[in-house]
Amino acid sequence: MLGSFFFLLLLMLIGFLVGGILIYAYRNQIGDYVMKELYTSLNSSYGRADRKEVTETWDFMQKVFSCCGVYGDVNSSTSWAFYRTTLWFLNQTETSMKKYVPDSCCLSMMGDNLTRCVGGMGYEHIAPARGPPVYPAIENGIMFTEGCYSAFIAFLSDNIKVVGGVCVGVAVLMVLAMTFALCLCRRIKDDYLFD
Repeated sequence: MLGSFFFLLLLMLIGFLVGGILIYAYRNQIGDYVMKELYTSLNSSYGRADRKEVTETWDFMQKVFSCCGVYGDVNSSTSWAFYRTTLWFLNQTETSMKKYVPDSCCLSMMGDNLTRCVGGMGYEHIAPARGPPVYPAIENGIMFTEGCYSAFIAFLSDNIKVVGGVCVGVAVLMVLAMTFALCLCRRIKDDYLFD
């Protein structure tokens, strides 16, 4: 049993190390793939009744990372302004209540603030009703303007020491567990031989 435990931990450690090396080596390709999938899911699946999970995931991500859209900053056509090209935006039927961004892109989801954030009636002169480029006169202070991929990468960059520390800590625990398993296995073998 201890030998099996050691062997399984060794396989997990090797997989952990190989996975980390592959992620680092192919980080650009992984990033491109993730962005492509984000664009696809937001464009074709967001807001559809049969894809409720996608909508809920986007809404959750936009709230947690204070972001809106896929990539870029306030002046990017692929951050908050990307919603104008999605099926969600094009399928809205009520033109008087047309939203340019979903509620989850808003800092405040209450009354007039929500109307101001999503571009409702009376707020046609500011973003998101006015698209990029956004200059100070049309800026909307209660709408998230950074893309979610950009926000997630910034979050990882800001917390790289924590992520690295957790990874090193897990690897050290695995090595310690393998060492203890070998020591205990040897001790049991010695006790068995001398009894």
